[in-house]
Amino acid sequence: MKRVLILARRAPYGSIFSVEGFLAAMAIASMDIPTDLVLLDEGIFCGLKGQNPVDIGHQPIDQAFGGASEFNINLFVHKESLDRFKIDRENLVSAELVDNEKLINMVKEAKAIITF
Repeated sequence: MKRVLILARRAPYGSIFSVEGFLAAMAIASMDIPTDLVLLDEGIFCGLKGQNPVDIGHQPIDQAFGGASEFNINLFVHKESLDRFKIDRENLVSAELVDNEKLINMVKEAKAIITF
């Protein structure tokens, strides 16, 4: 069975896209469909540890993304996005790094691609 690839490209707050992307990943993975979730572009901010968005009326999203493996979701972080935003790997939840070449291969091999 081919994999479903979810690309989380938006910042974690200001819209519902990041949360909906994670919920979609959970739903797909719960049907025993191999699910890969890649944080890239501004979506890498979903994986920053220690978020405290209480002042804007949100719950921290990093805890959900940090627990992706508990839902059988394979979490990846785009290396070039980290470099662009100058984010150190140590400041992110546990995830495998993926470079442009690997990401292109993931896209080619995916049965379905969903972008949030």
